[in-house]
Amino acid sequence: MTKPTTSTIAALVNAHADALNRFFRSSGVPYADAQDLAQETLQTLLERDPATIEKPRAFLMGIARKKLLQFRTRTRTSEEFRSSQTPHAVTSPSQRMDRRLRVQILLQRLDEEERTAFLLRCEGLALEEIAEQMELSLATIKRRLAEARRHIEELTRQLEERDNPLSVEDVEDSYRRD
Repeated sequence: MTKPTTSTIAALVNAHADALNRFFRSSGVPYADAQDLAQETLQTLLERDPATIEKPRAFLMGIARKKLLQFRTRTRTSEEFRSSQTPHAVTSPSQRMDRRLRVQILLQRLDEEERTAFLLRCEGLALEEIAEQMELSLATIKRRLAEARRHIEELTRQLEERDNPLSVEDVEDSYRRD
């Protein structure tokens, strides 16, 4: 492998840096990150022997797409991590007990099939698994889950307390956490 000369490097940077920056910026990458990704892309090109690359622009764009995918994966993973680290509302044991009791009352008012489908879904089962376990069709399971959500919303409106209302998400969350 021949080491690229300074003039070769300068020519590649001058010819492709702006196009790479535009590509990354048009893909929604912040300016500073776009600059870094363009530099990483050019660095990857320079690690190869320039004589073996027939079309540098096409080669660079292929590298740029991979760098963009890696950047998005990294960003999404770090955002998911940050969001998982945000503390949930601090609740006292008495608040959790109160919520648990209200959730139990709501669940008792559901039809047996609705309650079973809803709780299995809260357990993390896929719709197909729920259908198989309850020996019902997939369409029936979807209907039962929709009915359960609708009934929970109706019941929470009827039983709503001014300072601490429940939502369907609260019921699911309570079932999972408490």
